[in-house]
Amino acid sequence: MELILEPREGFQLAIASGQQSLIEATQICRDVCDVADGLGLRKILLDCLTVEGDLSHDDRFELGKTIAEYCQSKFATPSYCPHR
Repeated sequence: MELILEPREGFQLAIASGQQSLIEATQICRDVCDVADGLGLRKILLDCLTVEGDLSHDDRFELGKTIAEYCQSKFATPSYCPHR
């Protein structure tokens, strides 16, 4: 898979293309999340229209779950406790 990253006003645009696998898709999504976090962007638009290949329903579920958890951990805002 190939990935083009374009920071835009208020969001990160990521354009993926080529042949996919679950491992590659997971890594690319993590990379996109890392870049957006490094730029201080909290919104990501991932364009996968030219990606080739099929993921099973279980693979899609696992990809979504894994990336949601990863992005949530990257973008988590520390709790503020004024009494500490």
